[in-house]
Amino acid sequence: MSCGFQKALGAAVLVGVLAGGAGPAAAAGDADAPGVTADTITIGTTNPLTGTVASACKPVSDGALAWFDHVNATGGINGRKIDNLVLDDQYTAQQALANARQLAAKPVLVFFGGCGTIQVPAILQVAKKEDIPYLFPYAGMQQLLQEPSVFLLLPLYESQFAALIPKLLKENGAGSVFAVIQQVPGSQKTLETVEAAVRKAGGTMVGSAFTTAGQSDQTPLVLKIKEANPDYVVMAESAPDAARIFKVMQSQSGFPKKFVIGQSTMTTGAFIDPVGDVANGRMLALTPTEPATSESAETCNKALAAKGMPPEGFGLFGCAAAQVLTEALKQTGKDLTRASLMKTLQTWSAKQASPLLPPLSFAPGANMGERSMILIGVDGGKFVDKGTVSLE
Repeated sequence: MSCGFQKALGAAVLVGVLAGGAGPAAAAGDADAPGVTADTITIGTTNPLTGTVASACKPVSDGALAWFDHVNATGGINGRKIDNLVLDDQYTAQQALANARQLAAKPVLVFFGGCGTIQVPAILQVAKKEDIPYLFPYAGMQQLLQEPSVFLLLPLYESQFAALIPKLLKENGAGSVFAVIQQVPGSQKTLETVEAAVRKAGGTMVGSAFTTAGQSDQTPLVLKIKEANPDYVVMAESAPDAARIFKVMQSQSGFPKKFVIGQSTMTTGAFIDPVGDVANGRMLALTPTEPATSESAETCNKALAAKGMPPEGFGLFGCAAAQVLTEALKQTGKDLTRASLMKTLQTWSAKQASPLLPPLSFAPGANMGERSMILIGVDGGKFVDKGTVSLE
């Protein structure tokens, strides 16, 4: 056994213990219910715990672990404790592939959660080969909609922009738009969706740029935006990168004349904490969860606080996803298999599975559960709720 494998396996076991696991997973030969024993449900997550987006993505798995701890402390699900093994993929496809293979061999009942689009094709490769359901990643890749064993809570970034851009341009005046898109699988499709939405709203594109994750010097990008002098900037970026761009926009007086239109990554602590008042009145984006200040966030706020976590967007999404999974496990009952769990999800129609989320609907061939999102702005350096936006 290599040192790297030992280290990764040790980290997985440690996180599983922290998640409240009460026993080993089912043996690999148990084909009827892989990952399920009489007293344990083992699920697997690959997520960036280190690397360029760790500050944004780690709270997703930490938020889920916080809820699973709460569930386990109150008796578990139908007599079983949830053991969530979390492996660090460092926001790379190669490590995500290795993690997915390791989790599949454990075995796990499902691949659960995680954060980032770069890793998705690698995880899907294993999920499809091993017939493992892939539930509720924080990722925005079009291919996810086409996989029958994938279930989603986060609407795709293209769907977010297709709904939000026409709304904002109609309300604030059609004008010129510059798009900033981070290079991930599906980024070209995101740009095409933005361009189509701008045309639909009567606006005009005056430029676009692709960026890379962790790009340290954003000055050339901002100067390019400043030269184009747009009314709006559409920004499809990770939260840390969006924050860096905002700070350079401030130093270079490079903000658009009206708004930066962002995606859901920008409704999180990894964006607002470093930016604060700089974003006042300058950013509008959609979030999949109720904000931390809402009454609906109370149960997750308490679970996060018990683990010393601040109540912010990524952590709340992780907690909400864990609430959805626990509700599905509970409804499926003791006869728990991959097939029975997916069948349960496919029966949901306007199901209120988490107080943080709108009612969810799944069906065979329709695996996007969330059909509306909350519009978020910034005032006083904090997020403010500006109403609900339908994605249909």
